[in-house]
This record gives sequence, structure tokens and C-alpha cells, in this order.
Amino acid sequence: MKIGSEPARDTERVAAARDAIGDAGLFVDANGAFSAKQALALAEHLAEHDVRWFEEPVSSDDVAGLTLMRARAPAGLDIAAGEYGYNLDYFRRLLALPSVEVLQADVSRCGGVTGFMQVAALCEAQHVDLSGHCDALHLHAACATAAAPPRMVPTTTCASSTCCSTGPRNPTTVRLRPIFRVQDLVSSSKNATQSASARRPDEGRCESQCACPQAQSHYARPSQPAPRSRTAGHRPHCRTRPAGHHPSS
Repeated sequence: MKIGSEPARDTERVAAARDAIGDAGLFVDANGAFSAKQALALAEHLAEHDVRWFEEPVSSDDVAGLTLMRARAPAGLDIAAGEYGYNLDYFRRLLALPSVEVLQADVSRCGGVTGFMQVAALCEAQHVDLSGHCDALHLHAACATAAAPPRMVPTTTCASSTCCSTGPRNPTTVRLRPIFRVQDLVSSSKNATQSASARRPDEGRCESQCACPQAQSHYARPSQPAPRSRTAGHRPHCRTRPAGHHPSS
């Protein structure tokens, strides 16, 4: 759920959301509305209501503030940020300090699928969870990293400031598994190649009406008479032209 537009009501709204959804996971997104000290004070209240995800408690540009939040926020409340990142240096800095427990990346901002896969590699190296900012854009990108899948955390946030939408379960336990492995794709490709090579030699080729020697050797069968020699009506897709055939004739 969105918070920060009415800070005085945030604690009340979070309490109402918790009562409404029971034990389901509750995530909040402040969109960088608070200073580091304000966000720390609010984090204590969020923890009382078992909020498990605090997205952009401070501006994503405030890397020092994010680092402070990650170090001092209550246990069980993950700090997430990074959706506005557009180069690897930014993501590398967030991971190196460290500034987040869940790194976010948006494929429409971070350099497309290639950039997203590079961010995924950084997360995998640092053992940090990765969240695709919008599910629909990132599902195929997650599959593209199937050889070494990062810990993908699918998240959903409603744009309405009054909505109490909930995300999935604890982001430290939710994993988006790829729907296929790279090995499966390689195996499928090999099977397709073998199936194509196992076809009869006359499948996909010109019929035995062609008079060229290559066609006769390929298509003459013991149960059928040898094809008649003919120079007229030569099939244009046969590479060998009949004897005596001339383009001008």
C-alpha cells in the first residue's frame, strides 16, 4: 500500500489494512516521502503491525539514508529500493554499502532485458534478493536468467494512495522459479534437429519427375520404375539442369 502522502494517518491506515487482511503479507511503499529519521520512526510502528516490506522509505538518491535504514530498521522489515536505477554503477553502489535487503530494477529504465540480466548477476554474486518492478515486463527476463536464476521477488503495488493492496508472502521466502531451464531448451533444439535429419530423403525435396541424375539417385525405388528421362518441364528448384538444357531455349 502507498504511504507518505498523509504521514499523520499512515499508522492508522496500516493498522486498518492489517485488520482487514489478517496474516497476509503487508508491504508499504513511501516513494521516498520521508527523511531518514522520519522513516526510522515510522519503521518502528510498521513493525508493530508485521509489515514486511518498506519500499523507498527515503529517496532512491539518498544512498546514505537507505544504508542507515537497512542497518537500523527492525528485524523482519526489509528495505527495498532501486526501481529508478539506470546504470550498473548505481546498483553496484547499493549492493556494496549495503543499502537494501531487496534490490529493485525496472526493465524499462535499467537498460532493457540486457541491463536487467546484468543487475540479476550482481544480485546473485552478492546473495541479495531482486525484485522486478512490474511483473508483466519481467517474467520473460526472469526466464532468461534461468541458468543461474536470481532470487526473484514478484511484487504488486496499487497506484491509489488509499488502497490497502497486499503483496505476496515474505519476500525472503518467495521465489519466482523459471518455467524452463536452459538445458531443456538445448535438449529440445537437439531433438528437433534429429527429427529433421531422420525424415525420408524425399521429404521436402522435388519429386522424381525431374530428370537430373541427382533426383534419379534419390528417388528411384525398387518398387517403382525409374523416372523417365525428360528435358521439358524441368523443375526450377532443382539445382542440376538436364543435359542439353540451355537458359535461352
